[in-house]
Amino acid sequence: MMASTSRALSDEFSSAGISLIFEDPFFGHFLLGVNRIFSEEGPTLWVKPTEDDKVILGVNPHFWSNQLNTEELRMGGIKHEILHLVFKHLTRVDETEGPRKKYRNLKLFNIAADLVVNQYIKDPWLIEGCVTLATFSDLNLEKEQDLDYYYNKLADFYKDQAGIKLPDTIYSDIGDPDGAGDDVCPTCGSKLEKEEESDSDEGSGSGQGEGEEEEESDSDEGSGSGHDQDETGSDAGTCPDCGHDLESEKGEGKGEGEGGGEPPSSWENLQSSLSNKPGSRGGYHGFWEQMRDLPDAKREIMENWIDQQIVTAVTRTESTNTWGSLPGGIIEYLKNFMESRKSKVNWRRKLRLFTETSQQTFISNTFKRPSRRYKRLSTSPDGTPMYQMKDGKLIKDEDGNHVPVWEPKYPGLKVRQKCKLLIGIDTSGSLSSETDVPLFFNEIHHISKGDVDITIVEADTCIQRIYSYPTKEQVSIMGRGGTDFNEIIKFANGEEITHKMRLLRGKNWIEQTSMKLSSPVDGLIYFTDGHASKPSAEPKINIIWAIAGYGASRDLSKYNHLPGEKVIIEESLKN
Repeated sequence: MMASTSRALSDEFSSAGISLIFEDPFFGHFLLGVNRIFSEEGPTLWVKPTEDDKVILGVNPHFWSNQLNTEELRMGGIKHEILHLVFKHLTRVDETEGPRKKYRNLKLFNIAADLVVNQYIKDPWLIEGCVTLATFSDLNLEKEQDLDYYYNKLADFYKDQAGIKLPDTIYSDIGDPDGAGDDVCPTCGSKLEKEEESDSDEGSGSGQGEGEEEEESDSDEGSGSGHDQDETGSDAGTCPDCGHDLESEKGEGKGEGEGGGEPPSSWENLQSSLSNKPGSRGGYHGFWEQMRDLPDAKREIMENWIDQQIVTAVTRTESTNTWGSLPGGIIEYLKNFMESRKSKVNWRRKLRLFTETSQQTFISNTFKRPSRRYKRLSTSPDGTPMYQMKDGKLIKDEDGNHVPVWEPKYPGLKVRQKCKLLIGIDTSGSLSSETDVPLFFNEIHHISKGDVDITIVEADTCIQRIYSYPTKEQVSIMGRGGTDFNEIIKFANGEEITHKMRLLRGKNWIEQTSMKLSSPVDGLIYFTDGHASKPSAEPKINIIWAIAGYGASRDLSKYNHLPGEKVIIEESLKN
């Protein structure tokens, strides 16, 4: 791709993203956190996992320029992919096989996923031929239902029409955007081996139409979604496994377009959608298959990254009071999502209790009240005891004794609780300086309201900076490398740390080559996403792990390798 072309595409994409912020703010804000690439590895728009356990949005430049040729269609295409992420379709693909198998047919999974998302996109924003509720008008499908509902409805419909259960099919077309590969029987799902390609234009084109019948077209980019198959290797034109008549379906388009004829039935639409390449009607999902190859840990990190994008988009939408652009179904879904993320325990209360139970007792003098334990009787200059008087008369107590005057010369004793706290902040690259770190400091602010002395230690693989909190100086975290919990634990234990680090003295940062606590601390609070191996250093003080970030799990059992208490901290939707 030429540089000028690349710049033009980038400008067009940015323009569509800005328009989406104004038209559909939540999805525009979500898009801000997702990287995108222009690539021909997929035929349309798609989302797929990345090596750093995030998700990237791919855009085919030809599809973008030729098919998504209006701002509305581009916003619709982007919103379509974001909705798949919001509804967790990408991360649910692994439920098509293995111990979590729930969706037996991946092609039907794709159709059901598109039915979920496309109903939340305005009609002018939808590309022609995409799957909508109207595609299966005979079924009277309800609006704003989840993937399970549409999958089961279509699966039952297939069984009623075909007389057999929907076959298990898993496609494998990654890196095959042109639609090459084996066709399958629409009835039993068996692969149908192709003969060598003929010179005929009779092929399964890459278009996205609803089955328009073409008459003597010279174009090999067919818009029909009928079977339109090449020779299958079967002399009789039937499936070798189930005997399904394949010849009768060749070129059977009865589309809604210029080809004329009656609109295809729901059964015809379902057959064509199942038999063609996945994603040919409404979206390309070929890269979703990669999710099934991810280890559980990586999948979980990606899921949490998506969750964090949702939280960020919700927060920004809420702050700008632009909920009105969202359908009621989306608002309800997001509120339920945010509610589900609320911690089962009050982490702020737990952090406060941790601080209070780590406090030490300090005794100091005060002149505000005399200490009765060390009081003495006031006397006159000649040594005569002095007694309290009122209206010129001596005051007596209940027993008839004169009430003495106690001299407040000796100070009283004031007992106060004070906690000397060390707070570690994970500054590794897996944590966001825009969302996670501000959340950490928000909690530190609440902790500092108590009677506590706070020393902050920033560290990734080693300690970077040390300073007292609060400070008037602007603090921006340093590090952004890997994660090693050992140094902060050793420092909290009172061990000397010997490497280059920075210490805040007044307004100046001083480089130190060694550092050791001047006095013991009572407790350590470690703010992190929890992603590092078990520390070898054994903490000698109370320690609590405050866990947050897109890579953090809500399941505390994932952090059993961390010594001490654990809490999950997170932002929540305001009521």
